[in-house]
Amino acid sequence: MSPGPGPVNQRGACSIHRVLCRRWVGRRPSIFTSSLLLLPSMVPIPISLNETLGAAFVGDILAACLYGLTTLQTLTYFGRCRKDSVVLKSLVILLWALDTLHLILVSHTVYSYTITNFGNVPALLKPTWSVIAQVFVTGVSDGIVRALYCYRIWMFSGRRWLLTTAIVIGTLATCGSSLAYAARGLQQSTFIELEKFSWLLYFSLSWAFLSDFLIAATMCTLLTKRRNGALRKVDHAIRVLILYSINTGVLTTLCTLMALIAYAVSPHTFIYIGFYFLLPKLMLNSVLGALNARKTIREQMSGGIVSIPLPNITGSTEASTDRMSEGTQNRRFTSALLEHGKAPSSTDCIVKGAASQEFDA
Repeated sequence: MSPGPGPVNQRGACSIHRVLCRRWVGRRPSIFTSSLLLLPSMVPIPISLNETLGAAFVGDILAACLYGLTTLQTLTYFGRCRKDSVVLKSLVILLWALDTLHLILVSHTVYSYTITNFGNVPALLKPTWSVIAQVFVTGVSDGIVRALYCYRIWMFSGRRWLLTTAIVIGTLATCGSSLAYAARGLQQSTFIELEKFSWLLYFSLSWAFLSDFLIAATMCTLLTKRRNGALRKVDHAIRVLILYSINTGVLTTLCTLMALIAYAVSPHTFIYIGFYFLLPKLMLNSVLGALNARKTIREQMSGGIVSIPLPNITGSTEASTDRMSEGTQNRRFTSALLEHGKAPSSTDCIVKGAASQEFDA
């Protein structure tokens, strides 16, 4: 009986591995390729399905859950906000359609890797057309949402271009770099080759993080300046709007930051892709949540009796009239805040420091 095969020559195995990597990838093997390939000599190379298929699968499930919430909020919007303009309703329909297309592309990506190419490990080195196409959809959808926020901030600030310039630049930079990265991705055959244009992804995620932070901070600043204690219900409505801005801004900003960190730490995995799947869902849910909250806040403002502080008996009636006028201005401003894309006239919109002087008198 002939003896069994001896131990595998490690130098020979490494040589075969380098040859296979050059043939598949066209360059020297990296950490990503060495962790995904199996040698013909039956020596297993460790593969982390959790960081590749697992991350993409979790991202797909969470994206599907958020899509259900998006659909529910879209139906709620058309049930509550029938008086909105045709342009705004058309944008909501367009955003929901893009969100639907995005989920289809994400699901196709996961299906291609897990079902169509089941057992085909080298297929994980190649980006599917759907994973690149969803970057296009994400760039367009997020650009529209941020444009709505820019327009809203522009109206709330009394049409001050200087205040919204940074947000507009961030929105254009994010959208442009995302589309450029997707265009380059269609021309590359592997993720390794796509790394040559990683600066576009870093640029896009960095500007997205900065834009979302500026949007939340600007909205909170503008709303905080309108609180003066004249009307409790108005202050309560403004406080609720501030919380909406903070909560939605934190979710989108945190998700963008996690995608940026994941790509910087482990660019050869799909962890950053899992976070990237969630970005358009969170952005759309944030704007739909703000739109649908208007009716609830308006009902809270109209319910009950609003107390207006009165002057002393010895005070003049002019002070009372001024306070009531100031309260009316705040009520009009807050009502305008609840109307997405609408704002009061410049006289009612810009309430200066006269309020604080009147109450200190």
